[in-house]
Amino acid sequence: MKRLTVSGKDGRYTAYIKNNLTGTKIPFPVMPQGISEATNANFTQQDIVGASVPRVVYNSTGAKTLSFSLQNLTEDYLAQGFSTLKQYVRALQALTYPTYGSGGLVNSPNITLVLGDRTMRCVCTNVSVNWGTLVREQQILSCNVDLTFLMTRLDVPGATTIETNG
Repeated sequence: MKRLTVSGKDGRYTAYIKNNLTGTKIPFPVMPQGISEATNANFTQQDIVGASVPRVVYNSTGAKTLSFSLQNLTEDYLAQGFSTLKQYVRALQALTYPTYGSGGLVNSPNITLVLGDRTMRCVCTNVSVNWGTLVREQQILSCNVDLTFLMTRLDVPGATTIETNG
């Protein structure tokens, strides 16, 4: 049986996103569910005349993707700094948008994702919101949010770097 070990001053699992373009910190009021990572290697097949098997040649390794869901977000348990669920969801959706500076300068989305003892630089490639059915004063009060991230790095790691440093 797999167990989640929680450590820290208050025994909580630290999890949040910081939008580096706006400075907004988005804490998670619920534990992320279904955290999954994927890395894909790309290969090229070269047919060899007279050979029954093609030569498989390494081409590149794509950036790591990470995804998870925030389930049962409600107005009753909003993250600190947010007054409505709609405001919280809009902050998550803003992670996929750039900012525009003077002179037409476009700043690409850029975030920091913290999950426990892991801190990752990334971009958010998808925010999918499934709104619930609980309504009060014309506002939907619950939702589930699926998030997908593409990890960014300042270096180009090899297998040894990945094994030792992650």
